[in-house]
Amino acid sequence: MNKFVVKPRGRSYRCRVCGPLVCRADVEGFLGHIAFFIYVSILLIVVALILEWFLPSMNVWLSLLGLDLSALLLIMSVFIGGMRIFVKGFEELLEHREFDVDFLVFFAAVGGVLIGFYLEAALVVNLFVIADYLETIAVAKAENEIRSLIRYFPQKARAIRNGAEVEVPVETIKKGELIVVRPGERIPLDGIIVEGEANIDQSILTGGIIASI
Repeated sequence: MNKFVVKPRGRSYRCRVCGPLVCRADVEGFLGHIAFFIYVSILLIVVALILEWFLPSMNVWLSLLGLDLSALLLIMSVFIGGMRIFVKGFEELLEHREFDVDFLVFFAAVGGVLIGFYLEAALVVNLFVIADYLETIAVAKAENEIRSLIRYFPQKARAIRNGAEVEVPVETIKKGELIVVRPGERIPLDGIIVEGEANIDQSILTGGIIASI
């Protein structure tokens, strides 16, 4: 039986629209359907390239817009694929008066469209959006791991109060209090062993080390 002096220690969303991929619609609304915008944007690029390279007879000229159909689809890809980051860029500008990378990508995309480099603009935007999407997945996984780690910790501890063991919530333990941890139990809080010896499984923190203390 060990006694410790306590040292106080200082959601991803999945939807039918984005399938099994990480989605941010729970916190960002419709624009949080990151995968959906990527799917649509890439589909538009593919159709535009098929029209331009393999079906030129169907790549009709749109006289009112001064563009052919493939160019129109590429422009749509730019603004549909980049809609989320463009909105985020303008929000950052309006709220903090700062030009962030999202706003710079918007300028690059608009510049590419204005000078007629439609495919290049679409590719730049989609590469950036895909990178943003991968970052979202990484963050979501990290959040899930942290939540799993928090759930792993005990919610109660046995404190020595008035000479007796009392089971209390861990958040009520004060600095300097003694807590009791029996063999096979999880250690509920950070602390220093002041009595007893133990083999402590630290694999959840270190990946597989059992320390003898």
